[in-house]
Amino acid sequence: MVNATQDSLRANGRPARTLRHSVTVTSALVLAAGLAATGGASAFADGHMSSGRAQTLLNVNRSFTTSPKPAPTPTPSNLLVGARAADVSFSAMDATIGPVRVTRTFYTGTLPATFSRGTVTAGVKIIVSYKTPSANTASYVKSIPAGADVELCFHHEPEGDYAHGADFVKAFDIEADVVHKANPAMHFDYIALGYAYQGGPTSSAGMDGSYVPDKSDFNYVDSYQRSAIQPAQTDPKVQNFIKALHAKGKKFNGFTEYGRGVVAPGASFNQSIATARAKIIAVDATYIKTLPDVNVWAYWYTTGSAGQWRFTDSASIDAWKTVENANK
Repeated sequence: MVNATQDSLRANGRPARTLRHSVTVTSALVLAAGLAATGGASAFADGHMSSGRAQTLLNVNRSFTTSPKPAPTPTPSNLLVGARAADVSFSAMDATIGPVRVTRTFYTGTLPATFSRGTVTAGVKIIVSYKTPSANTASYVKSIPAGADVELCFHHEPEGDYAHGADFVKAFDIEADVVHKANPAMHFDYIALGYAYQGGPTSSAGMDGSYVPDKSDFNYVDSYQRSAIQPAQTDPKVQNFIKALHAKGKKFNGFTEYGRGVVAPGASFNQSIATARAKIIAVDATYIKTLPDVNVWAYWYTTGSAGQWRFTDSASIDAWKTVENANK
């Protein structure tokens, strides 16, 4: 990571149930009327209705029709696709690769005393990260307007800062209690450092699942591939993280930072990497559809010490906009 400061009722739900009840009641009324007209109530009860009376009732019921069920109302995708930018404005990013439906806000220390959306458009989910506990945490949570789609994360990518997972989990769970006391409905997130799940002498800190908190509501990963771009389905960083979560009874909920194909500082644009990136975005979009618990996929649309992750080529922009538009 580069440091920087639903199930709406289907339209054919209730109406369909109402229609079935209507058919039952109306059919019963028609049946009763037919029986009365033919004097067959007692005969029907005894199972001795004449063929003429039965035919009369059959003809009456055949004439009964119902209105067609209303068409289902389209519902928004459960997957929120978006991005985070630091070197361009939110509105400029949204105009280029939007519609952005989720973004990030970072505080390298404590939270401020009150919440602010800044320049982020109303209705866009904000995942707020902070790294230092303070008395501001509770007041910040309480200041978030009712209905605002906001999630909170304490110390994203802890595998790079805490030597022992148990120390992080203890600190995380204390903060989770503070946040949930201030607002029981607030989602409190764990965001992992993907590199710590790659495997190998210096990149396996998280492999044993020791950093997975007990009290996380959602569990995300920050996932980067510089030049050797491969699908998330075969990326060991992603797959090992998912395995670590599942071993702890947790679900994988998506990518809070997703970067593919960087232009390193001082290097020139590489068209082959950009082409590969556009293809992988489409491949990963298909894979993510097979993961029902994934609800966030946010690109790291910015420039930092590692270089330029932001799209500057039309193929990558088109690929991301396709994903955005398919999930709005």
